[in-house]
Amino acid sequence: MKRFFFNTNEKVTKKSEYTGDYGGFAGNREKALNAALDIRKFEIDLYWKRATYFWAFNSIIFIGYGAAAVSDNKSLSIQILLSILGTLFSVAWYLANLASKFWQSNWEAHVDLLEDTEIGPLYKRIYTPRPRRPENSKRCSEIVTFLTRGRPFSASKLNALVSLYAVVVWFLLFSRSLVIWIGWQEFITESPLVPVGAIILLVVGCSFLLLATTGSAETEVRFHQRSIEDTDQQ
Repeated sequence: MKRFFFNTNEKVTKKSEYTGDYGGFAGNREKALNAALDIRKFEIDLYWKRATYFWAFNSIIFIGYGAAAVSDNKSLSIQILLSILGTLFSVAWYLANLASKFWQSNWEAHVDLLEDTEIGPLYKRIYTPRPRRPENSKRCSEIVTFLTRGRPFSASKLNALVSLYAVVVWFLLFSRSLVIWIGWQEFITESPLVPVGAIILLVVGCSFLLLATTGSAETEVRFHQRSIEDTDQQ
């Protein structure tokens, strides 16, 4: 019987190593590029399918929590259970977003290295317009242009931040239900910290979303290549 051992210590740090004989793409760069593009597209499709799945579950749990909170008996045990479930699903959603972003970035790095000799720097060359202000432009028109022109926001970063925000909200809802269950509901109904905290949470959340732009900073790319060694086992 054969056993397979994976060696992950082999590193590819130079473009020449990646595209040359060492990288294994000599003579197959066009096929490798097409495969990388297809797998990247597949990863993006999976990303949004997972996002829809987590959005649906979080919405259902949130509706259940709200129904339990406004019911006559308040159903504190159900609120606590649903808030725990919502927190777990939100954490899983956040981690799934990071995992999807990792694999999407992996295949984008492959495309960046393979495309130059086949189609040129098409994928890595990004359109970056710089709007100019016409001399006779009206203030209203400038405001409309500012609010509607495209910006390099990252959909994956926005989704990751929303999922992280959901983790915080569910944790706060869990804390609220737990405080009421203990008998400290006066802290929630009378304390001025609750509305102030809600406003701060809203402002901080919106601020982070506005910062979720596509990164332009330099990034060091390293590839860890698996090698397989066959050994016969008696």
